[in-house]
Amino acid sequence: QLSEDLHIQTFLNAFYLLTIFALFILTSLPSSVKVFVLLLGFLSCASYLYSDFLILYLSPTFVYLKLFSFIGFQLINLFVILYTLLALLTSREDKYTDINLLKLVILFFSLFLMGFFFTNLLAFYSKMGFSLGSIKEYYLGNPEKFVKAKTFEGMFKVFYPHLISMAVFSVTVGHFLIFAGSSLSVPLGIGLFLFSFLDNLSGFLIRFLHPDFALLKLLSFVVLQGIILYSALFMLIRSKPWA
Repeated sequence: QLSEDLHIQTFLNAFYLLTIFALFILTSLPSSVKVFVLLLGFLSCASYLYSDFLILYLSPTFVYLKLFSFIGFQLINLFVILYTLLALLTSREDKYTDINLLKLVILFFSLFLMGFFFTNLLAFYSKMGFSLGSIKEYYLGNPEKFVKAKTFEGMFKVFYPHLISMAVFSVTVGHFLIFAGSSLSVPLGIGLFLFSFLDNLSGFLIRFLHPDFALLKLLSFVVLQGIILYSALFMLIRSKPWA
């Protein structure tokens, strides 16, 4: 359950911070202040999300880190949202984006993308494992282990939100890859959506057509994670805000 929650929260918070940071860097604050706020926002969010691992595997006292990072994250959110809203509503000056600040936003996004990659692996492993037999069992059930087969309704409730979210995800990553100078931005963006679609569709194929589609499920997941990891590393290396 922890890996599944982190998988979802990493995705949502990455896009949330991307949105508010992209607007915040348009304000008239000094660049040094913007960098400081962006850094605090990223660190507090990352601490809040991933302190669960420290609590679970190291010590319960890390719950204080989670609490304080949550409070800090909310305060930074409040400041960024209110100041950005005020600045955009009252300022009549043309807004120009500092290229280094934009690179910093992409850098933070690529770090969250790395987190998304690792939580994807954890979520997949904790739910069904990496063997074809365990994948089949997850969808088809196992009476001996009291595992119920997946229903169409339950699977569809997971499937259709992923269509929208992965479409947005693919376009965003492809756009940032263009900015980072990748010549493979279009095929990578298409690959992200295609293999995420196959990853989700293959569950229906396993359940309602043939169990051997478990191989498609595993291969599409592996290729998808490979594209995510490559994209994250490429953006991480190429987005040098200090250059």
